[in-house]
Amino acid sequence: MTDTNKELQKEFELERMILFSDAVFAIGITLLVLELKFPHIPEKTTTQMVFEAIRPLLIHFYAFMLSFFYVGVMWAKHLKMFRHLKTYNDGLIARNLIFLFFIICFPFTASSFSETAEEGYAFMIFLYFGNIYFVTIAHFILCHYLFKQKNDLCTSGRQDEKRYLYLESLASAIVLSVTFILMFILLLIYGDNETAILSCLIPLVILLFISRRILKKYKPKEK
Repeated sequence: MTDTNKELQKEFELERMILFSDAVFAIGITLLVLELKFPHIPEKTTTQMVFEAIRPLLIHFYAFMLSFFYVGVMWAKHLKMFRHLKTYNDGLIARNLIFLFFIICFPFTASSFSETAEEGYAFMIFLYFGNIYFVTIAHFILCHYLFKQKNDLCTSGRQDEKRYLYLESLASAIVLSVTFILMFILLLIYGDNETAILSCLIPLVILLFISRRILKKYKPKEK
C-alpha cells in the first residue's frame, strides 16, 4: 500500500470515528425525548384536573430541555476539538469512548432527575449533576490528551484556538469539581434535603461567570 493510500485510509477511519461520535450524540438526544409521553385526559375534565394531569409532564420536559441543551453544547465543543485532528491512535479512541459513555447516560439520569422533583430525593439530583460532572471531566481529559500529551495527532497552526479550547475545558473541570465536592458534602450532612443540594447552583453560577470573564481575554478573534 502506497503512502497516499495509507493516508486516505487513515482519513477514512478518522471520519468513521467522528461519525460514530455524532451518532451517539444524536441517539442520546433522541432517547431523552422518549420520556415525554402526554398523559391520558379523560372526558369531562376541568381545567384544574388537566393541569394536575400534565404537571408531571412539565417536570419531565424541564429535565429534557436542560439535558438537550447541555448535550448540544458538549457536541459543539467536541466538534471544535475534533476539527483539529489529522490522525488518531488507540488512546484517543479509548478516551473518546469514555466521553461518549457519559453522554449516552443522560436519558437514564435525566429520568431520575425528573422523578426527583416529584419524590424529593436529593440523591437523584446528585446523580444527575454527577453525570454532568463526569461528562465535563471526560471532555477535559480528551482536550488534555490532544493538545498537551499527543499534539502530533493534531494539524499544525491555530495555536490560539487550541489554547482557548484547552483552557475552557480546564476551567469547566475546576468549577464543576468544586461544585461536585460541595454537593457531595451537603448530601452527607443534610441527606434527602433537595434545597440544600440545589443551593450549590448559586456558587456554580458565580464561578462560571468569573471563569468566563477570565477566559474572554484568551478567546481568539473570529476571522
